[in-house]
Amino acid sequence: VYLSGASSSSLSLLTSSLALSLVQLLFGFLFLKLFLLLLLRILFFFVLSF
Repeated sequence: VYLSGASSSSLSLLTSSLALSLVQLLFGFLFLKLFLLLLLRILFFFVLSF
């Protein structure tokens, strides 16, 4: 009984850490997407100015 409880708690900890890393990856991807859009907009303005 103690072994099963420990394994289930470690499994929940593993899934929570995995979900946290997934959320961090998603936020990083969104931040990179916004940064690339901003960079493209700045380049577009530079091209229009020249």
